[in-house]
Amino acid sequence: MSDPNTNPSSDQSQAPKSPKESKLDQQLKKLTSRKFRIQNDAINELGKIKDPQAKIKLTEIARSKEWDSQLRVTAISSLGRGQKNKNLMDLLIALANDKTNDREIRRACITLLSRYRDIKILDTFSQSLDDEYRFIRFWAIRGLIKLRDKKATPALIKGLGDSDEEIRKEVRSHLEMLGDEAVPDMITAFTEHNDKKFLRYGVVGMLGRLNHPKVLQFLLERLNDEEDRLVTIALRGISKQVNPKSIEPLLTLYISKKDKRRLIEDALFRIGQSYSKLLVEKIIVKLKNQNEDIVTLVTNLFGKLPECVSYLKNYLKDSELNEELKTTINSILTKFEKK
Repeated sequence: MSDPNTNPSSDQSQAPKSPKESKLDQQLKKLTSRKFRIQNDAINELGKIKDPQAKIKLTEIARSKEWDSQLRVTAISSLGRGQKNKNLMDLLIALANDKTNDREIRRACITLLSRYRDIKILDTFSQSLDDEYRFIRFWAIRGLIKLRDKKATPALIKGLGDSDEEIRKEVRSHLEMLGDEAVPDMITAFTEHNDKKFLRYGVVGMLGRLNHPKVLQFLLERLNDEEDRLVTIALRGISKQVNPKSIEPLLTLYISKKDKRRLIEDALFRIGQSYSKLLVEKIIVKLKNQNEDIVTLVTNLFGKLPECVSYLKNYLKDSELNEELKTTINSILTKFEKK
């Protein structure tokens, strides 16, 4: 007799449950939502799933222009999470080079590419330096620096002419670290980019910081440039060089360019601190021509260079010195005595 408390169906097998939905399937299903936030969260989660199908879906989203641009950016970022391989690099290069892509998509690609040290990316970084979007240029410069390859130097130098100060600062910092190694490429860039004045300004300013055998002559040649600002930058660089070879060109410029006299005096002052005798010798040659501009220079300059005044006094003992020059020197010395 059966127990009335027993359920007659209890000894029968229960209906099988449907298999538990995988995390991958859950996120793929969310992608069908019409809500941006749900889709975006799903794409983020796909980046955490190790299943190859997740990477395939993210790559599909990143490539497709049918998807919202911001969702594509999220897909690119998710692909880059913990992943750094040739396939991803090639995808990022292709997306970054496609100018029809939204700028944030290209920025995301350049940012991830800056983690690589593969010379294959050089052209992409170089082309990106002409982009209107500041953040694309910034990460392209970062990428060029991280390449640590001499082939990247010419492209990096282009950044000296960037409109953004932070980008120029990044470039200057790295070029200073490269030092003399970068000088030939900078001189070449100056010559080849004659139409890009800001790049030329940047190159001249950068070279003025470096003590390379070719730099001084390059800077002295810039003193004859028609671009006034370039002359000013060159003078500042010459002042830092403190080289006696620049004395004569500076004296000549002092006579012809009155608006640059303060900068010229600063440069000659620094030279005079180390080469006072030679400075006086060069100035005496100019004084022989009774040049009033040089008299003005000596009056302004030698008051701060007592050694030069002493050397100037010694010239009065020279028996071959003509009377006119003696008179000029005495007149100058009298001004110092009054002071």
